[in-house]
Amino acid sequence: MKALILDDEFKFRDELAGLLQEVDFETTCCQNEEEVDAFFTQARADQSLLPDVMLFDINLTRSGGARDGGIRSAAKWYPKVQKPLIFISQHFDEPEFTEQMRRLNLPTHNFLNKEDLKNPEIFIERVYHAIHQHSRENLAEWIFRSRRKVGFTTEKGETEFIGADDIVYVEPRRDNPNRTLIYLEDGNMLEIKTHLKPVGHYLYFNFPNLFRLNKSLYINLEKIHRIVDGTIYFTNGKYTDLSNVDVSRLRNANLVFRTKI
Repeated sequence: MKALILDDEFKFRDELAGLLQEVDFETTCCQNEEEVDAFFTQARADQSLLPDVMLFDINLTRSGGARDGGIRSAAKWYPKVQKPLIFISQHFDEPEFTEQMRRLNLPTHNFLNKEDLKNPEIFIERVYHAIHQHSRENLAEWIFRSRRKVGFTTEKGETEFIGADDIVYVEPRRDNPNRTLIYLEDGNMLEIKTHLKPVGHYLYFNFPNLFRLNKSLYINLEKIHRIVDGTIYFTNGKYTDLSNVDVSRLRNANLVFRTKI
């Protein structure tokens, strides 16, 4: 996959590009609106250059001192290329930005804070979610991906095939982190002979309704029954306790994915 990064902070731009390259993204970095214009002029002539995701600094400073260079560049190119757009800033909660984005018909739900780089895995996961969320607008693709089944070799050496509707949540086995437990809608559980990270990534790429809540828990957003006082109840009758931070992240994720709690 390809990523286009717009940021005038050299150190941050390189750090973000490096993280994305570690998970096999090809990155193009721009430091101002003019470089973005030049990139898309070339990419529109050669469609293979178009990025799969755009990460723009929301308060990019442009000539004259205004801090809206990222928004202006996004307003120019997002309607033309229709690729997933993520705004990055340390000040993304400022009302002036949100209001300006609404006036320009830009998406207002995909934000990443530069502080999130302190936890690179979560940062990368949220980039993937933005891509998956965008792809869901293509209904045919979404239906195909939702109905697809993937196979896993269980602890017993058997191959089990599961689909998006089967999975409720995924976590490591607490007494053995080298085993992963997949809890299913029918009340059963699969035990996989490997640790959570590769299992989670595999499921995550195939099923975009799966949300990585923290380092040890993936949740199917469509299998949430309710959240009460920090406890999440699933449609299969299972439940688990969450921290206040996780509850907040989960509610925000459900707003983005339009899932009711």
